[in-house]
Parts: sequence; structure tokens; C-alpha cells
Amino acid sequence: MIWFLLWALALLHIYWAQGGLWPGRTRHELASMVIGDRPLPGSLACWTVATLLIGGPWFFPRTSAVVFGLRGGLGFFESSWRPAIRGTPYQRLSLWIYSPVSLLLGFLLWP
Repeated sequence: MIWFLLWALALLHIYWAQGGLWPGRTRHELASMVIGDRPLPGSLACWTVATLLIGGPWFFPRTSAVVFGLRGGLGFFESSWRPAIRGTPYQRLSLWIYSPVSLLLGFLLWP
């Protein structure tokens, strides 16, 4: 299950690197859903994340578990230091999907 999830996330980042817009319809809408109050990163950043999603857990499972755990845990408090995301689609998705999935991945990757 964990590798399926990591591959799915990596493929989504590759899709974005190639200019895909899902789950948005425009670049601005996509950014508001997956980043919040910032512009979308470039293609290289998406390729880097995709590579790290697959290679990181394979070569550095404990480090990857910590990174996912931190992302998951801190995501629940993110609006405290990023007030611009309050009330955005990103904040809702982060609280209900991104943070819980990150915590799950961190837990499953812990050796």
C-alpha cells in the first residue's frame, strides 16, 4: 500500500511538472489548492519532489519518515505562521487530506 501511495503522489507531481492542472482548472486555482498563498513552483521542483517521493523512502526510510511526520504534524498548525492561508481551499485540504496522509506515510515508513 505504501509504495502505491508514494508512486501515485510521484506521478501526480510528474503530471504537474508537465503542466497538468488537476485538481484545479487554472494555475492560480491549482496553487490555491496545493500551496495556498504562493505561486506554483516550476517544473524542476515538481520533478525533484517526485524523485524524492520514490528514492527518499527507498534509500533513507527513517529520514523520510521524519520528514513526512513533521509535514503531517505541523500541517495542523500551519495557519498560525501562514495566516494568509486561512479560509483557503489549501487550508481545508491540508487539514483533511495532506496532513493525515503525511502522518500515515511517516508512520508506515518508520523502520
